[in-house]
Amino acid sequence: MGNNTHKGISRIDSDDKNMHGWFARVYLKSKVFSNRYFNDKKFGGKQKALQAAKEYRDVTIKERNEQHPEAVNARRRVTSDSRNKTGIIGISRTKIKSKSGAISEFFQVTWRPRKNVVRTKSFSVKKYGEEGALNMAWEIRQKAEKQMYGDVQTPNFDIYKKNYTKKRQEKELPDFSGIF
Repeated sequence: MGNNTHKGISRIDSDDKNMHGWFARVYLKSKVFSNRYFNDKKFGGKQKALQAAKEYRDVTIKERNEQHPEAVNARRRVTSDSRNKTGIIGISRTKIKSKSGAISEFFQVTWRPRKNVVRTKSFSVKKYGEEGALNMAWEIRQKAEKQMYGDVQTPNFDIYKKNYTKKRQEKELPDFSGIF
């Protein structure tokens, strides 16, 4: 598929079900808003069925955008990620090793203020402490979320506590109650 002229359109070729045609889908908030199958035979060939599928898709997108203007250029918001260890989307706890072998630990906050633009900012655990570095990263993330989405997502801090105690059982867990 790879090219944008076929976005939302898939080819179906199933000899055992005698299905040969194109399937067009239009989405709204990650769910199918509308879909339709375009049979090659019914539309007079593979290319004509594809053209009909494209026309259907384009008209349906226009209708969707008129019915749901909030969907036009809406940003997709990630609410959870199994790889996230901090419990706050957009904030990671990172370690880097310098050429001398010294290990630096920091919290890094990442956000996308607009399409094709990524911003990051890091806060040293050594310089600010565990709680201070995380709090500073969270403040930046809150501002970014308000700018990007209009509100702030509630973090799942239990994830961080679970991962923090796993890796650092010998240290006392800082009191994060004042952060959130």
